[in-house]
Amino acid sequence: MALINCPECKKQVSEQAKTCPNCGFQIERYFYQKAREAKQKEQQETLNKKIAEREKQKQIRIEKFKEHKIKYILISAVSMTLVVALIVGSILLYNKFIFFSFIQCFHISNFCFHVINKHLRGKHFYP
Repeated sequence: MALINCPECKKQVSEQAKTCPNCGFQIERYFYQKAREAKQKEQQETLNKKIAEREKQKQIRIEKFKEHKIKYILISAVSMTLVVALIVGSILLYNKFIFFSFIQCFHISNFCFHVINKHLRGKHFYP
């Protein structure tokens, strides 16, 4: 049987005693509360470590995203362009205006070419 010091009166008492025979201090409750506080502190430290690790992982993901941000933007832009092209192409095929649209695009591009030449050389090339 080991002896411990009473936290209140500092006299030696048995470790199995529930109260101090000298001062009446409840030793068993004191050590139970102390053990519970130690366990709570350990759980809080574990929780803080987990939170810190999650924050670290979050920062790593943010940094990786920032590194590849331009690539993601380009992929998104190309994808949206393809979707729009497919939609417009489907509408044109459905309405059977392919030939008309081709001729219209040819005339528009020809007009643009002449306007650019006019401004570059200062001459008029309109048909």
